[in-house]
Amino acid sequence: MPKTGLYDNLINKALDLEISKAEQKNLKVIIAPLDEGDSYLYFARYLSGVLAQVLSSLPEKDRVEKQLEIANDIIQVVPKKAPRTLHALDAQVIRKDLLLGILERDLERPDSPLSTHCLITGSRHEPSFVSQLVKEIASADKVDILCSFVKWSGVRVLQEQLEALASAGRLLRLTPEKDCLTVLDFVGHAHKSFRYDRQFRALMRPGCGPIYEEVARGFAHLPSGCVIHMEPVAKAYILENIRQAIHSTRLQLVQRIREFEGESELSLTLDNFTSYHHLELDQIYKHASWERLLVLADKRDDFSDPDEERLTKGMRRMASISAPKCIAAWMHLTEMGNDDGTIGQLTEEESRFLTMLHYIMWGKQWPERTLADSLTRLRKNEVIFEEMEKLLALRRDITDQLPIATDIPPNCTLELHAGYSRDEILCAFGLSTVSHAMPFREGVLYVPELDSDIFFVTLNKTERDYSPTTMYEDYAISEDLFHWQSQSTTSELSNTGQRYINHRSKGGSIFLFVREQKRRNGVTEPYIFLGPMEYVSHEGSRPMSITWRLKHPLPARLLPTIRQLAVS
Repeated sequence: MPKTGLYDNLINKALDLEISKAEQKNLKVIIAPLDEGDSYLYFARYLSGVLAQVLSSLPEKDRVEKQLEIANDIIQVVPKKAPRTLHALDAQVIRKDLLLGILERDLERPDSPLSTHCLITGSRHEPSFVSQLVKEIASADKVDILCSFVKWSGVRVLQEQLEALASAGRLLRLTPEKDCLTVLDFVGHAHKSFRYDRQFRALMRPGCGPIYEEVARGFAHLPSGCVIHMEPVAKAYILENIRQAIHSTRLQLVQRIREFEGESELSLTLDNFTSYHHLELDQIYKHASWERLLVLADKRDDFSDPDEERLTKGMRRMASISAPKCIAAWMHLTEMGNDDGTIGQLTEEESRFLTMLHYIMWGKQWPERTLADSLTRLRKNEVIFEEMEKLLALRRDITDQLPIATDIPPNCTLELHAGYSRDEILCAFGLSTVSHAMPFREGVLYVPELDSDIFFVTLNKTERDYSPTTMYEDYAISEDLFHWQSQSTTSELSNTGQRYINHRSKGGSIFLFVREQKRRNGVTEPYIFLGPMEYVSHEGSRPMSITWRLKHPLPARLLPTIRQLAVS
């Protein structure tokens, strides 16, 4: 009689006899019909067991030849029962050999391939599970499921192999037969050195902003089709881990710089350092200039630039620039001579670019009254000037923004979907110069000489920064429709209201600049230039709720965030 317990076996003659004995003992026997959806798995498993028993019992002499003969006899029978599933001649085993690989490069074969269903216990005398996964990933065509118990010794050791798999063009997420990669992470208490921010940063689209805010807000910038869901306790644990990892003190940053070359075996550059440690440039410049940090880490000689403190703040602003045309212009203009004669030969567009650079580096309150004076003073800070040039080159290399032509006034130096401060925007339209910063603090600016209205929209308004009368309802309806609310005093019959409604027939233009919030990490957040838009419809008066149509659809990197803020 079989032992009591739960079973999952097909019933053969021997087992049927045991069942009869159990029933005679008044034991409860549970039998269920096979499900047609997975019955093949039960038969395949049963036959596999029977065949393994038969093939392993053959005498040692000529064992492989006899096993091959039995296998081929079975293969000859199968097509007669299911002719559409198997071609007997193709399926026949013709050699007593195993194919172990067809390679373009040398690969180390796993000691225990996953196809053999081996149990790896992790004992000292067996290969480690991680070592076998590393070898499997190197030769994989695709990865369907990742199930990880997140510990310091877990995900970290496979990261390099998974990145190599994806970069080689093999499928980590999608295949024609499978619409997603399932990743199950069981989050435990990780080693304090484990960096969740690095793992999540690798998933984000470029330019998504601080990773802490991305996790806290529910991953607004994931690639299309991807979703990450965290239960509250795990989310709180991971956010605390990220907070501790990215909020380094200046002393901790200096220590990392001091140890970098020995730890990474890379040359000590700003690009290498931030890439290796997965740091944003702002995490460097909020503490000091890169060259000053090198001095503190005993990696270069001390220097004494007269305006280091002020220009370091300027480079912090520059670290977020995302306009390729602007970067290229600045790199060109800083290489040219800076006497009044040379500056006087600049085109209007070049002068505006250089004025934008002046406001980025110096800010508003500055005694120099000409572009030549501004550039001369900048060059007197030799170390910082050289670092600024390297920072511009770095921003050029990592910015993935592609220039898109749009309808803007002549000589305007703006690029669609790039980010700018309010001062830069006023310079780009020719409204501010080195000697005169246009005073402006409102959310709407009408420029009569250009017959243009410029809208400055902050989507995520807080009561601390905005009064109740300026908490306007501004949000994206779709990728090309935007809901905007006028100032509370604007009626549909006023000159301003009529200008909005009839701007196309009168040849006027409306330009939209949007940012998520007023400040990020203690720094004023730049506005994204969404380009010109046209009136569609409106409701109400004082204020007017107007629907505008963007001439250029919102970029994919901005749409999830802007729509998420609208929902919230």
